[in-house]
Amino acid sequence: MSAAAPTVETGATSLGQTVSQQQIVDLPLNGRNFTQLGLLQAGVVPLTNGLAAAGGSIKATQAFAVNGQRPESNNYLLDGARNVNRMDGGFGIRTPIDAIQEFRILTHTAPAEYGSNSGATVSVITRSGSNAPHGSVYYFGRNDALDARNLFSADVEPLKQHQYGAAFGGPLRRNQLFFFGFWEGFRNRQGITKTATVPTPQERQGDFSGLQDPSTGNMLVNFATGQPFPNNRIPPAAFNPVSERVLDFFPLGNVSASLFRTTEVLHNDSDQGGFKMDATATEADQFALRYATVSGSTLNPLSIRGADVPGFPTGDDLRSHSATLSHTHVFGPASVNTLRAAFLRYEFLFDKRFNRESPRSLGFNYDPTFEPAQGPPYFIVNGYASVGNPITGLRNSTQNDYEIYESLSLVRGSHSIEIGGEFRRTQINISQGIREWLFRIRAVSNQQSVRQFSARRACGLLSGRRGLSPRPPHVRHRRICTGPVASHPQAYAELWSSL
Repeated sequence: MSAAAPTVETGATSLGQTVSQQQIVDLPLNGRNFTQLGLLQAGVVPLTNGLAAAGGSIKATQAFAVNGQRPESNNYLLDGARNVNRMDGGFGIRTPIDAIQEFRILTHTAPAEYGSNSGATVSVITRSGSNAPHGSVYYFGRNDALDARNLFSADVEPLKQHQYGAAFGGPLRRNQLFFFGFWEGFRNRQGITKTATVPTPQERQGDFSGLQDPSTGNMLVNFATGQPFPNNRIPPAAFNPVSERVLDFFPLGNVSASLFRTTEVLHNDSDQGGFKMDATATEADQFALRYATVSGSTLNPLSIRGADVPGFPTGDDLRSHSATLSHTHVFGPASVNTLRAAFLRYEFLFDKRFNRESPRSLGFNYDPTFEPAQGPPYFIVNGYASVGNPITGLRNSTQNDYEIYESLSLVRGSHSIEIGGEFRRTQINISQGIREWLFRIRAVSNQQSVRQFSARRACGLLSGRRGLSPRPPHVRHRRICTGPVASHPQAYAELWSSL
């Protein structure tokens, strides 16, 4: 065994590290994600679990944060061409590790030729063919056979993950024309467990007598009449027609009368592939053509931005293309010119709705102005599960990047000179629903018991007749259920609606 101290790179001021293809293949990587190797460098940290979970698929293409910069500040290059999702700040295509020759992360003071972002620069070089044919076939699988049960689930959460692919390269014309191709598939089925608070069967009938506080005798009061509901029971005649339909969104408790637990299965599928052609026309001229594409879809039964109960799934669709054509000409032992043209297309349909139930079917007199966002409104009842399609509108974006780059490298004595220029055009077409109708029902009190607080929230949902009627796009407040005024602890259910 032998080792040598690393030499100081006196010709550059940037800080970074190059990871070879052998290191990429040999080191264990979860999900075969090469960007995890960046965490071995100083100043590089992963996304926090909270940020990754809250961002969902938007954060999935963001690899890490460097030297205190935001994860969106990193720049990604694929064979020298921009490979950045400019909507969300991540990579456009994550190349399989069997197709990577090497990658380098510049964490500090990258040369001017990279530019673009203030964070790190991640440069990936794909593999090329050679005179000797070479390739690989692989499969990696994971399942729940040896998994422990989640503390909050009744059984072991299902997990079936398959990742497989192949890569092959070789000569088309010996010493002159070479090719390399790759393909990878990914299939994942993973359980997600969630526990939510739902109205009890008695509360669905308007019976809140079990939530009356015996220490104060405080009763729910109909604010419209000023009179308490007898025995804390709301009569069916006072039920709001819309509320009765919304109650159908809440499942019955299966852990207790007010607790519902479910394990749903998330679907995540993707396929990617590409090829690279290298041609040596003369000893001084080399050409390279590379194309890569990826397509994928995700089905999330319990969106972090949406309902806490099943029935309102969302999905994402991704499609990306990247192509690069380059020419390298050697003028002499001290002069090299590189010309490159590149194109990137990144299509992302985020938070697609699958529940398309019209708001009119619930009793509202409006239709969404953004047709792809058609679906039930989002209801927040404090203390209970949220129901309805996510509060954030879905987004459909298409990004086109066009790039032309040329550089001339010269060596004159002890001096290295690099001259170049770049033209880049970015086009982003986007349609997005900013917000659909939102209904929020909450109880507010300075001094009241949990029983009173819970009862008034559910009371507001059931009896908010006029409050649940559609109104022009501005904020409205209406007291629906409250306790006696004067010296008694006060609470009210507030219904808020806006576009």
